[in-house]
This record gives sequence, C-alpha cells and structure tokens, in this order.
Amino acid sequence: MKTLLTWLFIFVFGFIVGAGVGFKILEGVSTDLLLEAWDNSYAQFQQAYPGSTAQQQLDQKVEEQKWILLENIKNGLKDQLMSMFSFGGTKNVENK
Repeated sequence: MKTLLTWLFIFVFGFIVGAGVGFKILEGVSTDLLLEAWDNSYAQFQQAYPGSTAQQQLDQKVEEQKWILLENIKNGLKDQLMSMFSFGGTKNVENK
C-alpha cells in the first residue's frame, strides 16, 4: 500500500509540475504570437486607413508647430551662446 501511495504521489506531483511547465511554455508562445499578430494587424490597418482629412490636417499642423518650436529653440540657443562669447565678459572685467 505504501508503494502504491508513493507511486500515486509521484504521478500526481509529476503531472501537476509537467502541466504547469507546459502551461507556462504555451502561455509564452501564445503571448508572443498574439503580440506579433496585433503589431501586424495594426500596421496593416494604418496602411489601409491612413486617416480622415481632419486627422491629416491636424497631423500637418502638429508638424508645422514642431518645426516652429525647433527653430525657436535653435535661435534661443544661438542667442545664448553669442551672448556668452560676446565682448560682454571683457566689459565686466574693465568695470571692476
């Protein structure tokens, strides 16, 4: 009887562990497949339906504002560097 219970315990324990490992493997595979399918379908959706006219106009306006902001930042940095390296530093030395 003790041997039968030991083998039954080994079988049940092995089945539970094997099922758990198998489930984790299938879960990882299915998750990867699901994510890949989502990425592919979303890319196909974006190609098939690029957006409404209003969305395209909004995207164009955002791009324009992005370039304007970039130019403003460049000009501000250029002015900052020019003021740092201008002759203002020597004037402060002469005034002291």
